[in-house]
Amino acid sequence: MFNEPFQTVDYDSLAYLEAHVKTCVRLFREHVYSEASASYQAPCTAMCQSSGMGKTRLALQLASLEHMNVIYICCRGETPGYPPATEWIASKIKYSGLDYALWQPLFSAIMTEYCQVPSILEDQTVRRAWLQHAVVNDTEGRAFWQQVRHRFDALRSTKKPGDIPKMAASRSVHFVFVFDECPHFANEEYVMCSVSRTVSTVSILSHIRSALSQIGAQYNVLGLFIDTDAAICQLTP
Repeated sequence: MFNEPFQTVDYDSLAYLEAHVKTCVRLFREHVYSEASASYQAPCTAMCQSSGMGKTRLALQLASLEHMNVIYICCRGETPGYPPATEWIASKIKYSGLDYALWQPLFSAIMTEYCQVPSILEDQTVRRAWLQHAVVNDTEGRAFWQQVRHRFDALRSTKKPGDIPKMAASRSVHFVFVFDECPHFANEEYVMCSVSRTVSTVSILSHIRSALSQIGAQYNVLGLFIDTDAAICQLTP
């Protein structure tokens, strides 16, 4: 993925995306700490464009910037394509994504395990090398997600919040969860509330937004959804 140099045509799209990520995080933090602010209600955004236009490479290139950490998750289904579906987590999302209790411990497990990699928060070279393994889903990449799985299972069994390392709370450190190939995230499911007897709609995306909001109140976290279907943009702030 990083074997070829990153190139732009007529403007610095990477600088624009970096500024957009930081702006989204800032607007959400203002919303959390100011009751008067309602400009941005969840730390997520979307990138929608035709296939082959460089969406994935642009998002991954964020990892080459200082204090910008990218965690890539490809939710590709049975259709062929590149990058491949992410080990374990893609099927977990497919079959359990509408379980609200899945998301916060999952994000906590991912961030905690990510911070175990030596120097990953300080060194862009280490960060890019790690991301390369994660994207191509090689032996090292699969090993990372298996460790996440073990940590996630432990959190679910103890029903305790994840203990994310304090260094991840630095005001300069940003985490971008990139969800690629995720058109089904916007699909809604109707749910009947047993107490109020009211019917509401939920989606995987709504659960992700809620979980990111809880974590984003303490950390600079953003969810970036990449797809060719414009429906993903309609359901993000």
